[in-house]
Amino acid sequence: MTTIETKTTWTARNIWIKKWNKEAVFIEDRLDKYRSVWVPRTAIRNPQFKSKRDFGKDSIHYIYDVEINEEWWKANVRYRGFEFETNNGHRKSWWS
Repeated sequence: MTTIETKTTWTARNIWIKKWNKEAVFIEDRLDKYRSVWVPRTAIRNPQFKSKRDFGKDSIHYIYDVEINEEWWKANVRYRGFEFETNNGHRKSWWS
């Protein structure tokens, strides 16, 4: 009997956590590159707290540097599409 080893790839990312519970954290991208999503805690490791941002109206975000399971990220995170970005940094986009 042969066993197949699967190697998990972990990628360092800066995430903005808006909510959390025992099983998952809700992350939000403030730059609109990907849609907000619940990430299971098993797909995250080595969290390091960076800062806290208060946007008013009960909207507080906690910013962490974490390592995220790259296979889970590619399979579950939906990116928003951008046609192009102007040279002064403004994005002209279409929503996926």
